[in-house]
Amino acid sequence: MDRRHFLSAAAAAALFPHRAAARSSARMVLLLPLTGGHARLGQMLHGMALAAVDSVNRGRLAGERMVTVAVEDWGSDPRRFDALARRLSAGEGRAAGLFGPCPHDLRVELGRYLDQMDGVLWDPAGYGGGECSGGIIHGGPTPHQSLKQVLPFMAQEVGRRFLLVGGDGAYSRALIRAARWGLNRMGATVVAEAGEDRLAWLHKIGRERIDVVFCALDGSALVEFLQAAHAARLDPLETPIVSTAMTELESRFAVGHVACQPYFAGLRSLGNDRFLATLRRRLGPDFVPTAMGEALWGQIHLFAAAVAVLDDIEPHPILVREAVRGREILLPQGRVRLETDTLHLTLWPKIAVAEPGGGFKIIARSQNPVRPLPFWADAGACPEPAEDGET
Repeated sequence: MDRRHFLSAAAAAALFPHRAAARSSARMVLLLPLTGGHARLGQMLHGMALAAVDSVNRGRLAGERMVTVAVEDWGSDPRRFDALARRLSAGEGRAAGLFGPCPHDLRVELGRYLDQMDGVLWDPAGYGGGECSGGIIHGGPTPHQSLKQVLPFMAQEVGRRFLLVGGDGAYSRALIRAARWGLNRMGATVVAEAGEDRLAWLHKIGRERIDVVFCALDGSALVEFLQAAHAARLDPLETPIVSTAMTELESRFAVGHVACQPYFAGLRSLGNDRFLATLRRRLGPDFVPTAMGEALWGQIHLFAAAVAVLDDIEPHPILVREAVRGREILLPQGRVRLETDTLHLTLWPKIAVAEPGGGFKIIARSQNPVRPLPFWADAGACPEPAEDGET
């Protein structure tokens, strides 16, 4: 959206008539788990965010406002995240941009609060689907963007008998529901669904002739399951575990198993080589970004582009959100677009195998950007989308 069209649309929303001094800064706040169980993730995202802010400030044109950043540690405690997000998204002290991976079980209620308070959270994490808020701008993949690619691939290349492994969280339940729906639609067999008994199921895989284990766990629960699979001598060449949450942070526990993400640091392209070189000059030669880190990088650049469109208008979160709808940006994974109606990105899913030395080897990728379709397979209530045929 160009400035003229944006301003004509924003004029109808004259409830935000304040103007900012020219060249004033736009303040963003990072909500990151810098301590506690998710500290490795938080520290990686912290480095990515600071590098992104440095990049947009170095690349700004004369007269464009600087982006400034503050950091809040939610200590891997979802209650702390919720309290910080509510405080920083309302009132006179609200930030122009609030960024951070929202704990999955908070998304519905926090989204409703943000809608009521005209707040906006930029969330780079994956999304389970089935709910929608104008207060959350999503950077991670929906189930359609991951499962519609990886499940048919695994069924064709490995086998059609699946074990679904999930947990109690909202994200895990949503992925299991979508995977079950998708596998049923393609005529594959769901042999069983494992929850609390998932570790016991590792010893039944051969007897039940399981071809593929789809794991909907994330974080420490995913690592625990991968370690248990190794201890049970599960051979990934015979029965691979496939995950849409597995990243470089978990790859050392997952050698031979399969992940689906829009971005892997091992992507071979000139654009990714430049991206990694930029990051490693600032963050050290051993720094490895993940898909969530790339998503956060892209979101910060989209935020800066929206702030530049606003020029000397005060960057209220709602105006920033409206300025960024429909915008495109070139990321290492490919050119992506923030969809106007859903506030999700089109993405380029990739399927990769975890390697012994760490990281992933990409074995398949989409040939076209894939739309998010956040309500795809939501309890089977939505019509099946047109076949994409990208991978």
